[in-house]
Amino acid sequence: MSEAPWMQDNSVFQNWLQSISWKMQTVIVTGIRGCDGLSKFDPSKHISRSIRMAALKNADTTTTYMKHNIFEELIESSDKFIADLDKYPMHFVMHMMHACEIIGYKHPDQRTREIFYSVYSKIVWSLHLRPEPLASLDHRLTDKKEPTNEKTDESEMGNLVR
Repeated sequence: MSEAPWMQDNSVFQNWLQSISWKMQTVIVTGIRGCDGLSKFDPSKHISRSIRMAALKNADTTTTYMKHNIFEELIESSDKFIADLDKYPMHFVMHMMHACEIIGYKHPDQRTREIFYSVYSKIVWSLHLRPEPLASLDHRLTDKKEPTNEKTDESEMGNLVR
């Protein structure tokens, strides 16, 4: 039995993830998991499925699990999610928010970037925070290959967050 053509590269991750740092890939992986104890109809579950659709290949194309209108439904779900944000564990919210941020900055498809950045931005503002600039994200999640005693210059960080 031969493998389906889309399975031949032996990874469930979409190819674009290879172009971002391992730290960013790890953040997306942590955002894939839905929040336990909620109905499959909870708006957060739709956001989790959308993150999976943006980052993973569908391992079972015979189901409708990863098939939905990612754009229209994601905006609607994010609005409902934010309207009831207090019911979710903050740790879960932050993982989801950061996964949306990376997809919003790094996904190769412009429309996907725009939608996910919009979701990220809505979550950030609902928490009374500000969106992180791309340069700051890149700096924060750059892979460190060797140990360093180098301290980050605070004036440099100030420039990244403005």
